[in-house]
Amino acid sequence: MNKHFSLYIHIPFCVSKCNYCDFVSFVCSEEDKRDYFHALESEIEHSPYAGYRTVDTIYIGGGTPSSVDACDIDRVVNAVQKKFVLAQDCEISMESNPGTLSEQHCRIYRECGINRISMGVQAVQPHLLKLLGRTHSFADVLQSAEWIRNAGFDNMNLDLMFGLPQQSIADWIQTLNCSLQLEPEHLSVYSLIVEEGTPFWGEYADCDFITDETDRIMYHNACKLLAEKGYGQYEISNFAKKGFPCRHNLYCWEMEEYVGFGLNASSFAGQTRFSNPSDMQGYIRMANAGGRNNPDGKKMASSELESDYIILGLRKTDGIDLIEFKDVFHEDFMKRYHNVAENLICEGLLELKTSRLSLTEKGLDYANCVMREFI
Repeated sequence: MNKHFSLYIHIPFCVSKCNYCDFVSFVCSEEDKRDYFHALESEIEHSPYAGYRTVDTIYIGGGTPSSVDACDIDRVVNAVQKKFVLAQDCEISMESNPGTLSEQHCRIYRECGINRISMGVQAVQPHLLKLLGRTHSFADVLQSAEWIRNAGFDNMNLDLMFGLPQQSIADWIQTLNCSLQLEPEHLSVYSLIVEEGTPFWGEYADCDFITDETDRIMYHNACKLLAEKGYGQYEISNFAKKGFPCRHNLYCWEMEEYVGFGLNASSFAGQTRFSNPSDMQGYIRMANAGGRNNPDGKKMASSELESDYIILGLRKTDGIDLIEFKDVFHEDFMKRYHNVAENLICEGLLELKTSRLSLTEKGLDYANCVMREFI
């Protein structure tokens, strides 16, 4: 684990709540937004982690950060720049949704230092977008991508979803091909997970709306097509052109330290995981009172850190470095996990090349099962 340091900033506001979303996000008044951004700036201003180390990546997520006034995003980025030392090549990503972007807003984002835009496309078919509760059309995607490029962004990610109710394999291939026409530097492709508490839960939790076989065919189609188009798969769900993996996500998967600002934002620092309050008024009170990012975090046991290191590391296609594992945890991985690792290798789910242990192509399909063996 190298000495990198990252920041996450949570913007919980949306134009509307999607039917599959279980993130801490919601629609609220302009007054509530003003109160929130005031508190967010206060939390950044009083952060005990300023001067901790140079910040290599910043990720502004949500919610839909592009649904708020771009000047609010500008203020937050400026607050970070005043308080923290940013690396010269700091990656600053921001999530967005088509239909909430504008040409002027994209220019403001770029001018304030944001250099990577992630756009939630999900699907291109109107009936699937409506089913998901999305408020945009593919025409909005095309227009938003044009504004992003015209503003000077040369690093754009598109989020896509497969395994949806009513989605055919042909629909998925069309979504992939339409998205590739925009020549994004990065693509994230996720299989729908129906989460408890979402509108989809009541409708689809007990419904086999797609077979496992079809889900896997869609995934394999994406892997094959993206490889043909020059996108390297560096994580289970993430593909990038050479030089464009998401550094922020890589740092998280590699157990680098990060601090989160905003409602329900999580942090990992000093071998401790902790989160901010998840209720709006509780968070605002904490932030305005100069509260720390959270003094109540509990230091993780060595076994917990070890388990997280393995599970997060195996998400990457190049897996985990067993030499680094020994340096960090002072034990030989293959001795510590001999039976589990050997069994998974024999089953063709893991492979050991020199000092790296990684999922095989078959193992990618059973990643959750493999990772459970190390909990």
